[in-house]
Amino acid sequence: MTLHRRIEWGGTNESPAQDVSLNAGIVVHWNGPPMGAYKSTDVPALIANTYNFHVNTNGWADIAYNFSIDRYGEVWEGRGANKRNAASGDSYANANYTAVEFLMGEGDVFSDLAKRALVDFYRDYVNNGGSPKILGHRNVVA
Repeated sequence: MTLHRRIEWGGTNESPAQDVSLNAGIVVHWNGPPMGAYKSTDVPALIANTYNFHVNTNGWADIAYNFSIDRYGEVWEGRGANKRNAASGDSYANANYTAVEFLMGEGDVFSDLAKRALVDFYRDYVNNGGSPKILGHRNVVA
C-alpha cells in the first residue's frame, strides 16, 4: 500500500484538527458526484479541490476525511491518523472512527485496486490497535 502525505496534494505539514484516538473502527465514504475516468496525475488536484470546498465553503478546519483512496489503489493522507474528522455528520463517529473516502462517486466503478487498498488499509489499522468494525456512512447518518 502506498501512502501519500498531505504535502503531496498541497496540504500543510500537519492538520490543525484536534488530536483524538480514532480506534472505534473505520467509516467508509465516497466523494458523491461522479469523478469519471481521472488520471493518476489528477489526484492531488481532486483532493485539494475537496479540501478547498470543506474549508472555504463549509468553514471546517481541514478536509473532512482522515484518508482518501484513489481508483489506482493509492492512499492519500487527509487529516491523517488520530485527527478528529468532519466526515460522518455525527459527533461521536467523527471523534472515534477513522474516515476513509473513496475518490469515486455515483456511477463510477469501484476499481479492484481501490478495493484492495481499503483491505490493506483496514488490515494495517486493525494490526495497529484499531477495532475491526467497518461501517458505511449510511450506517452512521442516512
